[in-house]
Amino acid sequence: MSSVLSPVVVYGIVMLSLPTSAGAPSRTPSRDVQVSALFGTVSDTNGIALPDAVIYVQELRKETRSRASGAFRFERIPTGTYLVSARLIGYVSRARLVSVGPGDTPVDFRLSRIHASLPTIVATAARGGLSGNTVQLWVF
Repeated sequence: MSSVLSPVVVYGIVMLSLPTSAGAPSRTPSRDVQVSALFGTVSDTNGIALPDAVIYVQELRKETRSRASGAFRFERIPTGTYLVSARLIGYVSRARLVSVGPGDTPVDFRLSRIHASLPTIVATAARGGLSGNTVQLWVF
């Protein structure tokens, strides 16, 4: 019994025998990229720790929050230069360019308090129904 292979089967066998990386760029990350930790503290201008501040590494889209001690830490940050910011409600946000090299990289933020107040809001509502009372709500 003689077997004849169709052109489609022959093409499939040839394609499967070719190396998969022939001319295609590698999609796996290089093993020689160094990673480091980025750590620091967030405090106010008096040096008092600010817990729950948001620290953000823009280029990597990584975010963390400071602990009760004001400390924060990012692990596995590739070496390079990044825009790192810290923000907390009631304080002026800060951002700085940070160069991350081999080993751990420290960065500390001191945030200034915002000394502005919001205007008073007065909301008045008329209540319908039998009583017809008017209620005023003052928000300071």
